[in-house]
Amino acid sequence: HGRQGQPGGRVLEVLVPVRGDAGGALGHAVALEEADAQLAWILPNFQPAASQDRTNAAAAVLDGLQPLDAVLAALAAAANRPAFQVTTNRGADAVYVSNLKGLTALEPLHYLFQVRACTQLALDRPDAAAADVLTGLRIAQLARQSPDMKSTLRTQALLARSLQPIWEGIVDHRWREPQLAAFQVELTRFNLLADHTNAIRRAVLAHIASWREV
Repeated sequence: HGRQGQPGGRVLEVLVPVRGDAGGALGHAVALEEADAQLAWILPNFQPAASQDRTNAAAAVLDGLQPLDAVLAALAAAANRPAFQVTTNRGADAVYVSNLKGLTALEPLHYLFQVRACTQLALDRPDAAAADVLTGLRIAQLARQSPDMKSTLRTQALLARSLQPIWEGIVDHRWREPQLAAFQVELTRFNLLADHTNAIRRAVLAHIASWREV
């Protein structure tokens, strides 16, 4: 749901009014409507009026995510590992199959860190937000290692979503130089063009292997 002047991401629509949108009040109304749906997912007893105030909405989301703190801390530690492997199969099936639990879990897990980073920014907690941003970028980096055909699309989606809190922090002047430098280090590790061409090669080889078995 990207709009002109902003990176397209769900978190902007969850927590903050639309910025730089010629739609004005209409764009803001759409943002709040989508915020209600997301907040209701995190907080079953959420009242729609709460999303009218960004700080209150952020505090509500952070409070709703608090029971997951231990799980998210473990996931953040795991994201620092150098390798991510959901299957030992390196045949054609590994290329064709994209719905393994380990793969389908990446996007919702990444989304939790993305949402929490934006809530931390809204509550003026840039250090905590930066930690979640880095975790999100590392999850996107690990997603590159999957051999399936959708790995590049998955990585691109995660990376694009990771840019949302980075952008919000830049706009609001929340980041310090060391934090921006850490983001830059993680971002320079991505090579989306190489990932795309490698995925095409894997798909071609998988199809050749399948035809040889016919």
